[in-house]
Amino acid sequence: MSVHDVIQNLKGKNIHVVGLAGTEGAAVVDFLVGRGVTGITAHDVHRPDDFAAEFTRTHQWLPADQREPAARRVRSHPIQIRWADRYLDGIDRADVVFVPQSWFRYPVNAPLQRL
Repeated sequence: MSVHDVIQNLKGKNIHVVGLAGTEGAAVVDFLVGRGVTGITAHDVHRPDDFAAEFTRTHQWLPADQREPAARRVRSHPIQIRWADRYLDGIDRADVVFVPQSWFRYPVNAPLQRL
């Protein structure tokens, strides 16, 4: 199965991405949106006002002058975002869930173990 086939199979699905401010979550959203995938809901434990600072903290590998534009780009994607108090809302109805490799290290992610 090619990457193109996988992307085609994701189209029309209810897709959830955990950790939007993190390197992996932001990259998954960028990748999917850039290939025309819609129906994406991203989750982040932080409040919207804290997103830029958290994004900057987790994207130290980016040159400093590229972090803010990258954060704005991720926030501007046509996706739904579940922040802080609504973190993981609706994830139990997802067709596909993308998680960062460290998801299991955070107690707030315990509900993901039941999926």
